[in-house]
Amino acid sequence: MNESNITHLEASTALACKTIGPNLHLLELGNEFNISPIMYRSTNYTMQDYVNEWNTKTASVRDAVHKACGGSFPGLMAPSFILLDGLDIDPLMDLFPDEITKGPMLDFVDPHTTAETLFDIDAYDKNGLIKELGFHHYMGLNMPMVPEFAGDLQEVLMNHTNVVEALKTHVQRAQNLSHLGHPYTLSETNSIGVQGLNGQSDVFGSALWVVDFSLWAAENNIARLHFHQGLDYRYGAWQPTQGRHQGPTTRAPYYGHIMVASAIGSSNDTRIANIPLKSDTESAYAIYNGDKPAKLVVLNLQAFNHTGNPRPGKTYSFQVPSEVTGAKVERLTAPGSDSLDDITFAGVSYDYDLQEGNPVIINAQDERADFQDGVVTVNVPDSSAVLLTLN
Repeated sequence: MNESNITHLEASTALACKTIGPNLHLLELGNEFNISPIMYRSTNYTMQDYVNEWNTKTASVRDAVHKACGGSFPGLMAPSFILLDGLDIDPLMDLFPDEITKGPMLDFVDPHTTAETLFDIDAYDKNGLIKELGFHHYMGLNMPMVPEFAGDLQEVLMNHTNVVEALKTHVQRAQNLSHLGHPYTLSETNSIGVQGLNGQSDVFGSALWVVDFSLWAAENNIARLHFHQGLDYRYGAWQPTQGRHQGPTTRAPYYGHIMVASAIGSSNDTRIANIPLKSDTESAYAIYNGDKPAKLVVLNLQAFNHTGNPRPGKTYSFQVPSEVTGAKVERLTAPGSDSLDDITFAGVSYDYDLQEGNPVIINAQDERADFQDGVVTVNVPDSSAVLLTLN
């Protein structure tokens, strides 16, 4: 979006479609450009100015694809804005002069109005090129100049109420923009923005957050999540090659993704429903295959330090349909919420140091939940989660 030379923009677009070929899903013009006007545009740059510029450049992108690769244009993901939903942005805005924060620039960063303001402009996407809506989201920011964003693992990530509050504006925005007919995605997301935070993004508690965050988003019609990755990024799920500070590794969040994939499965008829629980530090979900409950996910989000002893837990019971005869138990566990390693799901480790990230059985599991009179019961230790597959 900040490329002023249209020829360069067209050339990079042509290179992308030629190189990626049929695997090119969508194109994206600009990354988080709603915070770029503060640095790259005049202080009187308005949302209408952005729309005019976006329309001109996306038309050039479309034409470049047609010329270089032929066929139909794959479409665009837009607007790729970062809106700091659930966070107090006032400390961040205080860093900038009044002519920026009290002028039209504010239209670009208000998490409650920016998206709706943009899509209310009739000329936006006048050529009908958008196929998916993409917004960026983080649970906090690792920015020392804004200490108000700091928070501990229990408060920020291992807290179901905070997950709900953090995604509340996205859920409402998805409803507000549903008339456009485009899937609503979080096209860049992760735990703590600016590459994560040691002691939160890289420890086992973040794996539990991945599960809770992903399933809550899915239940609330957020179509897809793109978890941000990068070399040496503290919130990266894995690192395939040598970085400046660390070699190939598997990090804690990876195990959360494995559990989510196992819970959702491969059915095209999966539905997710949250099961309301009483505490901030617990959450549960029913996974349906069609109209039949197939799985249950239960998370005990109470923080437990790996040096603690003994380890408390909670017992959960669920009424299930009469045709259910039992439930297989697969656990997501580690020594504690602050653990960097010794993590398993279903008794399997993906630690790079074992077999370069390939699955290794550490603790073979064939656990069954207690089952009596149509009620399935399972104990979940603090800082762990279970996946129950109903038989």
